[in-house]
Amino acid sequence: MQEAIKRSPLNVLFVEPYRKKTSPVTTLANAIERAGAVAHFADFSVISTRELIKLYLKIDVLVIQFYGVIDHYAKKQIALAVLLGVPVVRNWAGTDVLKSITESDVASTTLAIDKLTSMNVTTSHVGLVNELNGIGIACTLTKKVIDESWEWFEGNNEVKPLGILVYLPSSNREFYGLKYLEKLITNFQELTFIIIADNEHILANYDNVESVGWVDDMQSIWEKTGLLVRMTEHDGYPRMALEALARGKYVVHNNRLPGVWFADTQEQLEEQVRRFIKADDINHEGVQIAKEELNSGGEQALYDLYLKAKTSISQRFFALIVFLKFYMKGA
Repeated sequence: MQEAIKRSPLNVLFVEPYRKKTSPVTTLANAIERAGAVAHFADFSVISTRELIKLYLKIDVLVIQFYGVIDHYAKKQIALAVLLGVPVVRNWAGTDVLKSITESDVASTTLAIDKLTSMNVTTSHVGLVNELNGIGIACTLTKKVIDESWEWFEGNNEVKPLGILVYLPSSNREFYGLKYLEKLITNFQELTFIIIADNEHILANYDNVESVGWVDDMQSIWEKTGLLVRMTEHDGYPRMALEALARGKYVVHNNRLPGVWFADTQEQLEEQVRRFIKADDINHEGVQIAKEELNSGGEQALYDLYLKAKTSISQRFFALIVFLKFYMKGA
């Protein structure tokens, strides 16, 4: 009987400037490793071209994540990967899409890099796909992957907490819906609003506000939360929203996402808060939706998608032009 051929694991290099533990590529890397791949990380700004070439020669796919203008040096290093036959996959999360469709300098580099890109991918939602299509970028929506680090609701506590949780980072309060929140706090003084990530505590003067700043361990916060309110200027499918659903919490968001209550005006937001107050129980339906979102084989789907990425002759030709252009300039 012929012995089955053992397939070598897929080697994937992830590049994201200033990558953190919570960065999208970290989650993607963990996901494909669970599917059997080998993940590598690099930062173009701190790795030499010689070391990068060594890395390119042992990987199968380069996955990039950028949020703004992609500088000349990064373009050259991406072109180098294509020249060496390494297909480039660009991952999209939310802010990167917003900047690409609203800021001309970002849009310009997005379209240039797309000529080197074999595949654009998002695990977020179809809204990002549609926005990218609007500027001529074809993007594939794949199944969701996430690093689970929370406790799922198991039905051992049927009491619905009345606290309303809001993520409001000090650096970008307007983006995260400050204008909606202040009116909500005033109009629902019987409810407690738990504000996280605002280290300046600008809403702490309200009697019904608990401003806790940055929180490393959210367990005690979730125990007091029944509703997550997220009214952003632009968004993907936030991890916080999925975690809220998994924990049996309700979610109001100005994006039409599975499991959330939609609101994109102050009036709709307040209507959904009143709906939350009237709810008899925790969000059992949300728990089920979260399980469906996160148990749909996303890791293997992502692995298989990366496996299909290939470079074309036209991409290699364009990569040669880009590489020589910036090489001659010393970029």
